[in-house]
Amino acid sequence: MCGIAGLWAPETSVGPWFADATEIARHRGPDKDGWWVPGMAGPERLETLRQRPPETVDVALGFLALKILDLTPTGDQPMVRDDRATLTFNGEIYNYVEIREELRARGHTFRSTGDSEVLLRSYLEWGIDAIRRFDGMWAFGIYDHERQGLLLSRDRFGEKPLFWTPFGDGGVAFASEVKQLARFPAVELCLDAHRASAFVATGRPYDGSSSWFERIHQLEPGSWLWVDRDGIRTGRYFELRDEVAAVEPSSTPEAWSERFAEALTTSVMRRLRSDVPVGTSLSAGIDSSAIMAEATALGHTGYHSFTLGAEDSRLDERPEAQAFAGQMSSIWHGVNADGATFAAEWDRQTWHQEAPVASTSLFGQWKVMEAARAAGVVVMLDGQGSDEVLGGYHKFSAAHVLRTIQDRPWAAPLESVRFLRQLGGIATITRDGYRYLPGRTTSAPDVASLLRIAPPV
Repeated sequence: MCGIAGLWAPETSVGPWFADATEIARHRGPDKDGWWVPGMAGPERLETLRQRPPETVDVALGFLALKILDLTPTGDQPMVRDDRATLTFNGEIYNYVEIREELRARGHTFRSTGDSEVLLRSYLEWGIDAIRRFDGMWAFGIYDHERQGLLLSRDRFGEKPLFWTPFGDGGVAFASEVKQLARFPAVELCLDAHRASAFVATGRPYDGSSSWFERIHQLEPGSWLWVDRDGIRTGRYFELRDEVAAVEPSSTPEAWSERFAEALTTSVMRRLRSDVPVGTSLSAGIDSSAIMAEATALGHTGYHSFTLGAEDSRLDERPEAQAFAGQMSSIWHGVNADGATFAAEWDRQTWHQEAPVASTSLFGQWKVMEAARAAGVVVMLDGQGSDEVLGGYHKFSAAHVLRTIQDRPWAAPLESVRFLRQLGGIATITRDGYRYLPGRTTSAPDVASLLRIAPPV
């Protein structure tokens, strides 16, 4: 996790305020910082910006580093290459080794060993089409010196945050966190009442491009934004439905299984590329256990694993997880998270989340990551997202029942009874069904009229 910030806006006065706006997300990048404006050969530390008079520029980029790949100064950001483009980048391009070899074959040379330069040189080689080649998670800004414009991009599923707002005369400001944008001149935070009411109704902290604040947007997953003197343009490079439709189906369950196993192995192998220690957030489920088993099979030694416990023995996964970690020769850590600590740290978590803490699972992850950092483990792999792939949520069971009604109506009664038992009965569907089957059961409650927005202090 790193932190980025920047702007493209003609004739903007950049001074100490930009250092403050970048710096407020220091928790994202504790290892090093940097800033850049046109005319600089490379990045300088933020402290130097505070020591010089304001300067009028069209573009400024800021960066906070959590170093994972290339721990030397050759990987410092904002990164300038060939006086053609400058990059500020949060995330990781997992297939950077493969792309680097392709670029070398095309005549590119590299000063660094990490993925940042691969990303930047990919843009120099292929332009905006380079994004489609990346396997990873990212939020980045690239200033193109020749075209005098700024490109923003976010990964396919929005793993890395990227907020932006109109700024200056036809420009934009962007950052990893809203609190950074709040430090930009003339940017004010005003609660988005529609987003707040939707959260109360559904429990979903985000939906689409909303940020919880008016005029501050999230760049949507799988999309890009380009801004120059001709204005702002946006587009998409990834559509999940199109990608799924393009998959050539396998003929047998065995073939599907082999494809899944191969994809899992490749995925874990790429994510183990790191110059700092890597571990796993380990539950007793098959998702994170499969990841750790793959890491062990790939020869990763000294592997740390961390398991969140529960006071209720019926919910405590630590005994099973510890036993599996022992079989994998992993260095296992049990993690405690109690209600009193949750309450004490609620405000701090909300400040970091920049939205209501929607679930106690966020606090559990908070404590697991805290324990990992204390143990010197900087990168964590876990099973987040596997329930979406393997159908582990109620809404996927509902979809299965509907598909059964369409394709195998004779089996629908049994599947419906199973689903009702899993969900908790008719009363649960009547009360909460709008979350999973909108328009088919009860309507979401109208809470917008109940909200009262307090005036700014």
